Amino acid sequence: MVQRLRSRLAALAGAAVFVSGAGLVAAAAASMPALSAAVDPIELDLGSSDLVVPLEKDNEVAFTIKINSPYKANDDLAGVSASLQKPGETTQTSIPLSPTTVPPKPTPYPTPSASPTATITPSLPGYLTFTGSFKITKADKAGVWKLNVTAFRVDTEDRKTFDLQVDDKTSAVSGGVSPAQVQLKTGTDVPVRVFATVKNAKNVYADLNHADGSMNIRVPLYKESDGVYRYTAYMADDTVPGSWYLVIHAERNSEKIEARGMDFTVLAPKGGVAPKAKSRVTIKAPAKVKGGKAFKVYGKAYRGTKGYGGKVLELYFKKKGGKSFVFYGFAKTTSTGVWAKKVKQKADGYWKVVVPGTSKTKKSSATDFVDVR
Repeated sequence: MVQRLRSRLAALAGAAVFVSGAGLVAAAAASMPALSAAVDPIELDLGSSDLVVPLEKDNEVAFTIKINSPYKANDDLAGVSASLQKPGETTQTSIPLSPTTVPPKPTPYPTPSASPTATITPSLPGYLTFTGSFKITKADKAGVWKLNVTAFRVDTEDRKTFDLQVDDKTSAVSGGVSPAQVQLKTGTDVPVRVFATVKNAKNVYADLNHADGSMNIRVPLYKESDGVYRYTAYMADDTVPGSWYLVIHAERNSEKIEARGMDFTVLAPKGGVAPKAKSRVTIKAPAKVKGGKAFKVYGKAYRGTKGYGGKVLELYFKKKGGKSFVFYGFAKTTSTGVWAKKVKQKADGYWKVVVPGTSKTKKSSATDFVDVR
């Protein structure tokens, strides 16, 4: 009966089939104590995969299937298969798994002792893992995708369907500022409320841009309980007056979007610009890093001689030989002015941190070069 089952499994596309060979054991998960019967026989781990319909480039979703208690008495695991069913479709697409075979059950082996009949019984792994992947294209539909997994055993089968919620494309619906006419005040930072409605996005922020390109204010946006992204920005008394406009930025799966929001007006302060204190910021990073591996960029911001606490800083990166710095993200200082940010880079380049100016404090920045080995 076991031989017939193995023959049947061999015909299944995308199935992992039992074969012999000690070298295959390395593909299995590390050994662990036997699991209890209450443990779910099949588990799914999506890792860092992001379930969203892409704007352009295909989104590849990697996953790991965990089969618990693979070696049971008289009912060992013989194969594993996976298939995907998209919303509105009646057919399933088989997904190849790796490894393509189930590692053989460990068997007793002779012990290096004086007794020729003595053997050692190895402990059985508590689970085995299999990996696979599928693609989400820009032509696909959002909704619930069904990942069907079957664990074939000698006499039984374990089946489980995982419902995967795939989000629609990232989009910016609307955005604005309040008030629509900002009156600057001497020696005071004037609050400007920025809001945006963005669907299926991450890393959302906004730019307040002067119409002639002479000035830009970068604003972090945070999603609130009603789903709207908001933040209160502040305009210093030396903000360039005139016509301004809002641009909303969003990112997901390395895909970026921009959407223009409302126009607004900034009026010059009636009392002119007040004197400002100096600011200063430091930046430190490893001299050499491994490409694509996360590392920390850090430093301290000062206002005068004291730490500049609670300040939102801007971080930029410029590839060696590049023409301009590209915005990377925000970092907020502690009460003593210390800041830090985990980053990644694939090529040699420069990191720059910027302390935005206010009505009482001047703008400042610092850069540091990092080599990729």
